[in-house]
Amino acid sequence: VHERPVEAKQRIGYLPEGMPLYADMPVHAFLAFNARVRGFRGHSVAHRIANAVSAVQLQDVLTQPIFSLSKGYKRRVGLAQALIHDPPVLVLDEPTDGLDPLQKDHVHRLIRSIAKDKAIILSTHILEEVAPVCSRVIIVNHGRIVADKAANKLAQESKLHNSIRLQVLEVKPDLVIREFSGMRQVLEVKYNAYNDSYLLVAQNGQSIVEQVWTFIEDRNWKVRTLTEEKGKLEDVFRSVTQN
Repeated sequence: VHERPVEAKQRIGYLPEGMPLYADMPVHAFLAFNARVRGFRGHSVAHRIANAVSAVQLQDVLTQPIFSLSKGYKRRVGLAQALIHDPPVLVLDEPTDGLDPLQKDHVHRLIRSIAKDKAIILSTHILEEVAPVCSRVIIVNHGRIVADKAANKLAQESKLHNSIRLQVLEVKPDLVIREFSGMRQVLEVKYNAYNDSYLLVAQNGQSIVEQVWTFIEDRNWKVRTLTEEKGKLEDVFRSVTQN
């Protein structure tokens, strides 16, 4: 990057967060412009455009001016220009910012399909974006790497990993809290009055679902729901960046 910066940039595709596009240009003209800027000429321009359009499914809007497109399609145009030179590395900064749930899902599927052939660096503060698409997570705090693990492994460092969420019927909350607080496998019991549910935080992140179920059966309590938490990246992010 320092010694041969132009060659490095030739191998990188970049989609900035602000997604700067020339709004008055039709999609095809914009992609052709990007291909020429990248040094392609003649038939290779059409070939590059065709490959990028196919990858992000822009066939239906090629003649439309960019300003007339939805946010989802504009995001696809931004991805297409990042792919136009078929780089081995893609850098995507907040690629789903401002998109609705359906559009986000489509971008996630696009990223997963592109990732079969390329290395993708996804920069985001929205950690719910990470789990669906990323195999590895790096958390940076004040310029220093404070976490670097597979997404599922990092989630296991959450305080809520293997905790139990449940709803118990026909039992007073005070009794439920008191009883579960006496379990040695339970670190903490939290009650949510809004939906009448309990969160049992596991000691040392161990799996306690079998012990909790036996505990409930011994008391003949009726259970509406019982789920085991796998941990949240948001909790890990807070724990490694707050100090």
